[in-house]
Amino acid sequence: MPPTPLQPWMIQLQNPVFGRALLFVLFLPEGWHLQRGFAHPEIHGIQRRQDLPWVTSADAHYLLVHEDGYGLECQIRVRPDAGRGLTSQGEITVRGHPALVRRDSVRRGPPWRRRQVPRLMVDWICPETQRRFHIELVGRLPEPQVQDLLRALGRLRCHHVPGEDWETP
Repeated sequence: MPPTPLQPWMIQLQNPVFGRALLFVLFLPEGWHLQRGFAHPEIHGIQRRQDLPWVTSADAHYLLVHEDGYGLECQIRVRPDAGRGLTSQGEITVRGHPALVRRDSVRRGPPWRRRQVPRLMVDWICPETQRRFHIELVGRLPEPQVQDLLRALGRLRCHHVPGEDWETP
C-alpha cells in the first residue's frame, strides 16, 4: 500500500511575554487534524536561530483527531538539551535524529470506570536547536494508523535548513 500523503501543520506557540515562536512543523497523514487540547500551551523560554524565534522550553496539549473517528491525546514537552544523549539507540529518526519509541498503557476515565489505554512516547534531541523533545500520544488506534503516525513524526521539522521549503516533507 502506498504511504499516506502528508499535510504540513506549523506549530507556533504564543504568550504575552515571549510573543510568537515556532515549536516545529508537523506533517500529518491525510485525514488527521490537530486541535487545541484542554489547556493553553505554556512557554518557558525561546531563542532566535537563523532569524527565527524557536521555543526552547514549553508544555503543550493537543488532540489528534482522525476523520474516521479516532482521537488521541497529544502532550508535547520541549526542554533545553542538557547535553545528555538518549540512553538507547533510536528506533526511528526524526529529522535525521535518532528517536526512542516506547509503548505502554495508562489508566484513563472516570474513577468508577478507569481503563488501561495505550500510550506511545517518542523522545529525541535536536542538536541544531539544542532542544530535547518528548511527544506522548494516548488513545486506542489500529496498528496501521500508529505506523502512519510514526512515519509522519519522522518527517517532523525540529530545525530549519536555509533555502528549504517548509511545506514539503
